[in-house]
Amino acid sequence: MTQTFTQIREWAEPPVIKVGKWEFPKPITVAPAKGTIYWVATMSPIGYAPDYYVWDDDDADSGLLEHHMIHLSEAAAQAHADVLNAICRGDVE
Repeated sequence: MTQTFTQIREWAEPPVIKVGKWEFPKPITVAPAKGTIYWVATMSPIGYAPDYYVWDDDDADSGLLEHHMIHLSEAAAQAHADVLNAICRGDVE
């Protein structure tokens, strides 16, 4: 199968979501395999921070997937949390 330039670029540089000067990797849109560890930017006493869960294919998992909150790495969830914290501080242009 021949890959297009866009497919190769997205593999090399995963798509990002930009909010003003901030950006974070695009959350996944397809359910991972049952038992997969995934990361979410969740509310904590210090603001948004990454937290991990195990995909159990239940309503909670599906809700997070539907609302574009799931990442497969802690770093991606941290970047997402950083953007949410910036929005809460009003640090978005």
